[in-house]
Amino acid sequence: MNPQGEHPKHAKNPPGANSHHWPWRFIVLVTILASGIALVSQARRTGGQDQVAWRYSYNQANIEAEENAKPLLIAFTADWCPPCTQMKAWVFSDAKIAESIEAGFVPVQIDLSSEGLPDQHLADKYGVINIPTFLTLTTDGRPISITTGYLTKDQLMAWLENATERYVQMSTQAQNPSPPTYVEVETDEGQNH
Repeated sequence: MNPQGEHPKHAKNPPGANSHHWPWRFIVLVTILASGIALVSQARRTGGQDQVAWRYSYNQANIEAEENAKPLLIAFTADWCPPCTQMKAWVFSDAKIAESIEAGFVPVQIDLSSEGLPDQHLADKYGVINIPTFLTLTTDGRPISITTGYLTKDQLMAWLENATERYVQMSTQAQNPSPPTYVEVETDEGQNH
């Protein structure tokens, strides 16, 4: 019996109940923290170098895109952005990803790390609020597709494939414009216009 008159087996908090749990909790916490630090360190150290041959001038990339009949892929990034750093280390370090981007797009990287860097006005023009943001454009500046946030390799490839399909559709429509379609619209008064 304990001082409260309970048998130790039935006591709510038997003596020393928490004393044997704290070392394990501490070990688990330290392990989780160490793993997180190791992952970030590994991404920077062994994640690999960015394999994409980014262009850093929108105007020059646009000329190249026109000459090669390709859309632009614009990546809005910053050096202080963790998802941007992770994508450089784990996604853009993949040679297959880099080859696919180079084959279908002219890639441009726009650095939003600090004010006054080249081509930052494009972030305002296309409504970029979060980074990373990826935008595909025609050479005349029409948006094809936009996405924001960290993308895995598979997610990026699916998004690029979709952007390529949309680009082909937009190009086909520009070359063979269909006549406007007449649609009757019924107003509140029941009259057709």
